[in-house]
Amino acid sequence: MTPISLISLAACLVAASLAAAVFVRGPGERSNRLMAAMLACAAHWSFCETVWNNLDDPVWVIRTIRLSGFGWFFLGPLVLHMVLEVQDDARSWARKALPGAYVFAAASALLYLTTDLGLARAVPTDWGWSYELGPLFPLVCGPAVFWAVLGVVRWHKLLNPAASALERRQARLGISAIAFTIVAALVTDVLLPALEIRGPRLGSASIVLFAGILAQGLARHDYFVLTPNALAERILGALPDGAALLGTGGEIAVANDALARLVGLPAEALAGVSLRTFLPELSDGSGLELRGLDLGLLDASGRQIPVSVSSSVLRDRSDSPIGRVFAIRDMRETRAMRNRLVTTGRLAAMGELAAGVVHEVNNPIAFMKANLFELRRLWGRFEGSVGEDEPALAGVVGEGSEVIEESLEGVERISRLVESVRSFSHAGLGERELADVNELVQSAAHVAEPKLKYRGARLEQSYAEIPPVLCAPQELRQLFLNLLLNAANAVGRDGVIYVHTDGDADQVRVHVYDDGGGMSPDAVERLFDPVFAPDLPSGGLGIGLPACYEIVRKHGGELEVESQEGHGTRFTIELPAAPPEA
Repeated sequence: MTPISLISLAACLVAASLAAAVFVRGPGERSNRLMAAMLACAAHWSFCETVWNNLDDPVWVIRTIRLSGFGWFFLGPLVLHMVLEVQDDARSWARKALPGAYVFAAASALLYLTTDLGLARAVPTDWGWSYELGPLFPLVCGPAVFWAVLGVVRWHKLLNPAASALERRQARLGISAIAFTIVAALVTDVLLPALEIRGPRLGSASIVLFAGILAQGLARHDYFVLTPNALAERILGALPDGAALLGTGGEIAVANDALARLVGLPAEALAGVSLRTFLPELSDGSGLELRGLDLGLLDASGRQIPVSVSSSVLRDRSDSPIGRVFAIRDMRETRAMRNRLVTTGRLAAMGELAAGVVHEVNNPIAFMKANLFELRRLWGRFEGSVGEDEPALAGVVGEGSEVIEESLEGVERISRLVESVRSFSHAGLGERELADVNELVQSAAHVAEPKLKYRGARLEQSYAEIPPVLCAPQELRQLFLNLLLNAANAVGRDGVIYVHTDGDADQVRVHVYDDGGGMSPDAVERLFDPVFAPDLPSGGLGIGLPACYEIVRKHGGELEVESQEGHGTRFTIELPAAPPEA
């Protein structure tokens, strides 16, 4: 094989490899397909040249040379078509002339292949074969050159101030490479053979220069100015929010995976579907631009999802609208966070109010308790002075003692409840300290007791001897209170809530079990989702569980849940025991 053949073979391999690479990167994009077709034509041209330079029969040589025309005859229309596609040009005379350009290229290739009017005969040389031009060669060759030159001229319009420095640099290099290919082909493949100067042909090999620029752009920047859509698809796919491109008719042309996940359908199934199928409240005004419009999105299962919708009109280079771009953001987590912040603010205000009330209530409770103790002391002295000969008076005195004891017990219960409310309303800073989990659970139970009685639930408690834990006591009180209140919601009237503790030297466990209606497996799976609050069979609502999970996680523990519909729910909190040195 001669050195000229090796050059042609290398050009063929490079062009074919790049054609496959460009096509694979974006097979659904027309600009990518056109670029791949152009490189495939160059590969066909170089392959034919490699073959004919290694043949001995002049008949087969001229046939192979003529067969190569199917490569270079179509290069001119493809270059122009590719540039027009990138420019979004659908109305110019060049775009309207494209079908005729392809038809003329096909007719020229057939004429070139089947007659002697394009090429007369093959001429042997020291390095392979050359040829003599036929009388109609300029007629069949001229249009291909014309379309290529027109494509280069139109490509020059990509060099505008709005383009990035990378796009301008790539455009200049691409124009130079195509222009060099045209000049090299005209000089070495047309002009020199017409003058009967038998030199090597560089037309097919010069396409390697353009292929090299393309390869450098894709390898270094993952982008080439004539095949931008591959990168655009990757950017669209990387967006965390749903995005859709709508055509002028309002149907979805392209949708990313985030939108497909949001509506619960494959991205391919969204093509051609009206966006109003999922956003029925959306206006169909094609000229409107939206900014953060709150709407409800209907997914494939019919569930409504709160979303924020923004849109812009997509225009071509002549400023004509060609569609709309929509960005759709899932607002479930944002709204849940907003509701939690509102609830937190209300609870903080209530906590401040409760702290003030507790402060005011503590004083009268203190002197009521002191007065009752003093009354019990004095009543005891009076009871001792009543003789046995006065049975009626002795009975009244005995009843008075019972009333005093019951009053003291009631005041003591009020005092414990007030103290529990005070500890809950105390803001604190979440500092870690040694605490007895049994006392924290009992404190939460005192606060939850009115709610339990109101719901008609019975609380059974069992506490084992357990080691202390290093914790933020206020956070654990809140944890246990949330679990008890949720259990009260679950059981309804005449239900039973069981609370017991156990543990060992390393772990402390708190079990909260209710005999309510339980939950479905789907509800259990999503129980700690911030945007999910399960509806309970008793009509209550499970709240605060994501906060419970976060508190346990911050303390290095585990929160497990077991539930079965109709058979109640069990929560188990495992917390690490305090180390001995604590």
